[in-house]
Amino acid sequence: MMGLLLLGAQFLFLLPDGLQFGGRAATLAGIAGLVLLRLASVFLGSRRTDKLLANFLLLALSTLLALAACELALRFAFRDVTTTVDFQSYFTTQWRKGVHLNDLGFRDGDIPGAKPDHTYRIVVIGDSFTYGQGVETSVRFTDRLEAELNNPACTGVQYDVINLGRPGAETEDHLRILRDIALTLEPDFILLQWYENDVEGDDKSGRPRPMGLLPSAYLIKRLREHSVLFYLLQSRWTALQSSLGWMEPYQDYMRRRFEDPLSPASQAATRALESFLAVAGARDIPMGVILFPDPGGQRDLEFLHRRVLDQCHGAGITCVDLEAQFAAVEDKQTLWASRLDHHPGAVAHRMATDLLLEAFAATWREVCAGAEPGPSPAGAPAVISAARAGAGISQ
Repeated sequence: MMGLLLLGAQFLFLLPDGLQFGGRAATLAGIAGLVLLRLASVFLGSRRTDKLLANFLLLALSTLLALAACELALRFAFRDVTTTVDFQSYFTTQWRKGVHLNDLGFRDGDIPGAKPDHTYRIVVIGDSFTYGQGVETSVRFTDRLEAELNNPACTGVQYDVINLGRPGAETEDHLRILRDIALTLEPDFILLQWYENDVEGDDKSGRPRPMGLLPSAYLIKRLREHSVLFYLLQSRWTALQSSLGWMEPYQDYMRRRFEDPLSPASQAATRALESFLAVAGARDIPMGVILFPDPGGQRDLEFLHRRVLDQCHGAGITCVDLEAQFAAVEDKQTLWASRLDHHPGAVAHRMATDLLLEAFAATWREVCAGAEPGPSPAGAPAVISAARAGAGISQ
């Protein structure tokens, strides 16, 4: 009968990705069961122990089979989902297995040691939006830009758009990537992709921490990676804690830290972006910034968005802002990577590509006319015309 219990413990982890963890869990359950069985036989006698064991096995197997049925039903119901906002959920974990990373650890092709001749190189630094969580590489705005710029190609010029997006990267990380990696790639243009939570910084000690469904952080992590049912239950449990006031909502935490522009956290975020712009400027490398608002339509942290726009304007940096385009979309889910993931999907990446080409194509195409790669022509207005400003481009 103990063998049946061990077999039943496997049913919660029916797909191959969960078999290893399921096997460990079943082994631990078996060891614990044998210990309890031995203790029960000593204190209760063999007959009562057998009866209790039979009832326990029936209950355990019924529960495990019910959980397995729920798991399979949910995997079928959410079969269209590629990823979730949670980078370690079952869906995202499965999706990441098909992601190729190059020698530098980025989701892009291998980069030659030296930039080939007659190559105009655009290096894009960003977070999971640039990385392209939940979408194929061909859908990302970086890959779309490269395809658009090379079709039709300039005579004798090849455009190379390098994606240095990293999930979870923030402005401080962007600065490190710029210094340690991007500048070594001989870029002709640097593009920074920014999102409102990029200001948070390395110190996350005050970030709200939800209570888990289980007392073990290890079990929570493993079950979240291998079970749709557990991931959905944990997500609902976290949302419930926030709605009941048991946990500070993330948006409130961010406002508490950053709403005052003179707070230490705000000043640190401002300095990090200033440093990024200064490092690129010191090398006389043309650059721009693209701002993604929340694809889900939340505007609680819009003040951070406005702050970066002002910072770009003060530095004379062209900033492409997708806020107007996203706001005009009535069904926000059409912008998402999947119905459980607010990361930009194909539609959002297409919008970003179009606005970037509108803002920078003239600069990038200068090399086609035989001019040296460089910044926008002198005398460009500090404020773009109303028509272009409405398209989400400011300078």
